[in-house]
Amino acid sequence: MSTKNKIINAFGSAKARYPELKKTNIELKILKKSFIRNTMYTYLKLTSLINKRRKYFIFVNNGKRKNFISELSKFQLTGWFGHELGHILEYEKMSNFELVKFALKYFLSSKYKSNVEKKINLLAFKQGFAKVLIEAAKVFYSSKSVDKKYKDYIRKHYWPQWRSVAKYAEKQGINKKLFLKT
Repeated sequence: MSTKNKIINAFGSAKARYPELKKTNIELKILKKSFIRNTMYTYLKLTSLINKRRKYFIFVNNGKRKNFISELSKFQLTGWFGHELGHILEYEKMSNFELVKFALKYFLSSKYKSNVEKKINLLAFKQGFAKVLIEAAKVFYSSKSVDKKYKDYIRKHYWPQWRSVAKYAEKQGINKKLFLKT
């Protein structure tokens, strides 16, 4: 299976686990070039703020992160998408004003961003993505195609503390020892 097909299939598998997003307009964009270092990122189409129906994009950085993405299995990519879809689930709960306020705080405060990302991972764990996120994290942290600076950034800003995810991880067969190995 090509990397592109693996990405598309993983996205579909992850979205199927969010029935509350079934009618949400989400477009997957696979980029060959990106100015952002993240593996994936989610954006709201700004003009959709004035429409009754919002539109979201999930961008996959298949340029800068191509080698790493090719290392992930479809199963592991599903976990990564589980995280991104968690963002959209949260955005859908916000009014337009709350969403604009959120975006400003997210981009202006590193601490706020870190709290948001950890909260989204907790949400993904609750949705049943604990095992796949841990598997993806193992590949990520052992990958030679990902630089140490980016690994440290992800560990600091994205990876939740065990105490916040323990209840959901344990329900999915993940114990503290396995979690802390990532």
